[in-house]
Amino acid sequence: MNVTWLNCNGPSNFYKAVDTFTTQKIDIICLSETWLRSYTKQIPGYKTLQVEAVKFKKKGRFCGGQVMLCNESYEPIFLRKCHSWSFICIKSLQLIVGSVYIKPGDKKEDRKENKKIVDR
Repeated sequence: MNVTWLNCNGPSNFYKAVDTFTTQKIDIICLSETWLRSYTKQIPGYKTLQVEAVKFKKKGRFCGGQVMLCNESYEPIFLRKCHSWSFICIKSLQLIVGSVYIKPGDKKEDRKENKKIVDR
């Protein structure tokens, strides 16, 4: 199984990463900082989980955003997601894969919540 994670730092790098990693047949692709409000494109052979980017200030760009792509042959089950993390389960391998993004300045309480999820 091939797994990769990348901080895209924006939409243009996100689309390049999706093209590159799906062409390389990476099984699980975790992409953060997509800055996307929605991503509806279906990639043949992959199931998609998206966490929308959020806007914390009235002015300025959206921040965060994640997309997880998993080879559909693994029959992934999407477990949970929030603005900073997402988790999938692959029952056949008894495997849970998580993508967690902690933005600079996140509060300690947010980190404690992430740890609770991982510890389960």
